[in-house]
Amino acid sequence: MIAPRDIILEFIGLPGAGKTTLACALAAGLAPDFDVALPGRGDYRRKKLTRADKLRLDARSLAGLLPYRLARLWHDIRVSGLGLWTVRNSWGQSRYPLVLLEHASRATRRVLVLDEWLLHHTIDESIRRYEASVAFACKFAIAPTPHYRKVYVCVNIDEAVARDRIVEQDQPFRAFAEGKNPHRIGEVLALWHGQLHALKSEIVRRGLVLIEVDGNAPIDTNVALLRRGLRQIAGTGAGAERLPSRDLH
Repeated sequence: MIAPRDIILEFIGLPGAGKTTLACALAAGLAPDFDVALPGRGDYRRKKLTRADKLRLDARSLAGLLPYRLARLWHDIRVSGLGLWTVRNSWGQSRYPLVLLEHASRATRRVLVLDEWLLHHTIDESIRRYEASVAFACKFAIAPTPHYRKVYVCVNIDEAVARDRIVEQDQPFRAFAEGKNPHRIGEVLALWHGQLHALKSEIVRRGLVLIEVDGNAPIDTNVALLRRGLRQIAGTGAGAERLPSRDLH
């Protein structure tokens, strides 16, 4: 059993790229080598928080994420204007990095595999509320995660293929796909693709790990590629501390 410093592995990519399917397969495939967990979405993303949860997380933000949260609040006020709804929404949304960190700190597992978390959530919010502001996504989609190594896995797929999958799927949480209008879905995917490309560049600029896989490739092929990558990241030899990202173009 490999025992790396704790890793948070986040899958990113267009809606319909197959992130969830690959994340589930990877979590199963990593079991022989890693102590791995695949939390449910409700454990860390759009989690319903009680008043006690909110107070505890707000107090915990003083330990490191307060600058992130205040920057988010200031950005929202500048864009949307000072108002009760803006302040409450911004302060509430900025708790989600803390939700994940708290969940991770309670777990005994060393690798948390997330099918989509903050980056996906922030792109979605950007498109709905900030007219596809790439600046907003680049500032707030990559939150600090002290004591955890972040690894991003981008599942690349053609927009037309993603659109056709979304039309065929029944996913009520995809508000933009209501009515299954291919033109509308295509517009949102184009915006999403632009933000995703900018965020991949930002991930590399910050020196974080980015592994890119082909969403059309067989699941087993991608799982094997990712297992090799994570073994390299978790290794103890020289040069194994960080896996370079692939070419983004």
